[in-house]
Amino acid sequence: MIEFMKSIAKQAGAIALAGQLELQKKRIHTKGNARDLVTDTDRAVEEFICSRIRERNRRYDNRRYHT
Repeated sequence: MIEFMKSIAKQAGAIALAGQLELQKKRIHTKGNARDLVTDTDRAVEEFICSRIRERNRRYDNRRYHT
């Protein structure tokens, strides 16, 4: 399990780095308030991590954490 999580973290880091290099072209959103920023890259990283966990463990469902 630790190797699996390390692999996901490295791949997610690569996605985040690539997104940061193009941050000027990305859209920036807010979550709850004007100080709680989230970029398209943040959302892509979150979706990547969740999808990898779901692939490994079909019982995982991140929808219960989003309202």
